[in-house]
Amino acid sequence: MRSNKGEFFELELSAKLHEKYPACLISSQLLRSRNCGQIDVAYFSKKQLLLVEAKTSKLMALSFYQMKRLRNSQEFLSKVLDVPVSLRLKRKIRP
Repeated sequence: MRSNKGEFFELELSAKLHEKYPACLISSQLLRSRNCGQIDVAYFSKKQLLLVEAKTSKLMALSFYQMKRLRNSQEFLSKVLDVPVSLRLKRKIRP
């Protein structure tokens, strides 16, 4: 089984966040069927849902279309769950 550094960072970030906060698992298939972006990590904190996009590249920028799909996810989940939803980008800081 092959894996890349992005997947390792996502797993590490997920483990750290889900130690402190309740996880929210979201079906990638459901999101894709609604033209929404896949969510790397999601958790509940203070009556809101936080969506995290994990990045390992030096550039923090997302493409216009990737950001649009993630915003679609944010809007869809807010309507379905009836809670505020925030989107955050998290970049791995290299030593």
